[in-house]
Amino acid sequence: MVKQTYKNTKNKNTNNKNTNNKNTQKNNTNNNNNTQKNSIQKRTPTRRPQAFTPCSPGDAREWCRNDNVNNYINMWERCTPMPLNYKLINLYLLTLHYPLSKNISNKYNRMVKEYKEYAPNRNNVRNLERHIIDSIKRLYLMIESMPRMINHVRNKTSSVTIYHGSMLPDLKKLKVGEIYKTPIFMSTSLIKDVAVRFARVNPTSADTRVVLRIMIPSDMLKDFQYMYFGGFCNLGNCNSIKETEILLNLHSELKLEKVHEPTMVKYKVYGCKGRSLQNAVEKITFFDFTFMGHSTRNVNRLLNKN
Repeated sequence: MVKQTYKNTKNKNTNNKNTNNKNTQKNNTNNNNNTQKNSIQKRTPTRRPQAFTPCSPGDAREWCRNDNVNNYINMWERCTPMPLNYKLINLYLLTLHYPLSKNISNKYNRMVKEYKEYAPNRNNVRNLERHIIDSIKRLYLMIESMPRMINHVRNKTSSVTIYHGSMLPDLKKLKVGEIYKTPIFMSTSLIKDVAVRFARVNPTSADTRVVLRIMIPSDMLKDFQYMYFGGFCNLGNCNSIKETEILLNLHSELKLEKVHEPTMVKYKVYGCKGRSLQNAVEKITFFDFTFMGHSTRNVNRLLNKN
């Protein structure tokens, strides 16, 4: 009986020893894993939010959305180039791209009529279409000559996303994988809230407001024409009201990746009292695109003009 007890005690001691050895090995393994993780974390610093520095857009700063005909005509001196007018230029471009759209042609004709009625004796107004075409050529070449985005971003190996609040027609007709050539000089923003505020409903594109979400791959930053209107912008700490506008050149090529189901989006707007920020909600259909490149064609050919 004593021998049996001694034997059992010996076996227990052996088992305890083996268990302790296993626990020691496990602890050593965990310590090694933690050491390796800490080492990796030290070697891989946290990537800072993307940031953008200003550029010098030159004469393109006159790019305006002035809907006041009186002010616009009065600032346009005789025998000088027409001040760049976003709405007038893009409406004209849309009439070229969608010649059968009565809605677009009516909007353009009403705007032209208003200008001509205000200043019927001004030669520059009488020759308005020629001035619009000259403005398109001028702006196209301005954007084409801009520095590339890679010279103005903090993280040169990260992609960049820009947003366009759209009212463009016929986006429903696009299929995933197709290339969409921008029919206008497309105003985009680095901030989603800005695009949501500018988005409108066009039934030929979606039953809700539409936002184009355009991803610029990191390997395309060296080619992207950086026409940026804004100051320094850090996306990690950025005012959701500032437009931080990037103007996308005419006939830039975008590949459709996905059309999302409509979703409710929260965004910031100015309130009525004291211009304080308030929250708003809007149903949005997002169209996801990838930037594929800018047009290399001569602007005269884009306009079908010789």
